[in-house]
Amino acid sequence: MREFKIVSADVLIRSPVDVDAFIDVIEGNKKYVPAITCLTKTDLADASKVDRVKKELNADICISAEQDLNIELLKELIFEKMDFMRVCLKEPKKDADTEKPLIIKRGSTIDDVCNKLHKDFAKKFKFARVWGKSAKFSGQKLFLKHVLQDKDILEIHLR
Repeated sequence: MREFKIVSADVLIRSPVDVDAFIDVIEGNKKYVPAITCLTKTDLADASKVDRVKKELNADICISAEQDLNIELLKELIFEKMDFMRVCLKEPKKDADTEKPLIIKRGSTIDDVCNKLHKDFAKKFKFARVWGKSAKFSGQKLFLKHVLQDKDILEIHLR
């Protein structure tokens, strides 16, 4: 702590950490992100060896692209671990595009969606209409700071 010019502090550690992780927290220059440990080409080994390696590495999933084994499950796992949500976009007077939703981080606002779509959308933003869990009623007129939820339908109106 003295190396970092911290001479008077109470440090509370709630989970097991090593020295490197502790230093990373103090420096604040590293960001830890969710990870998935995936064993690939599991079709090339026998089941007992796959189970042994999975336990040894504490793997989340075993896949085989050749046999199309657990590929859809891997996609779902990535979606969950990365904390994504789907937002369906809709043009005024047209149906929503539910086939190809916009994938964005959970807790994102309409402003985040506007910035992801185009740099001028937030500047030219007039209002938005939202259908889904985050709206009090269907087609509710909302503004940039509104937090969206998974599977909301968003219609952006620009000036």
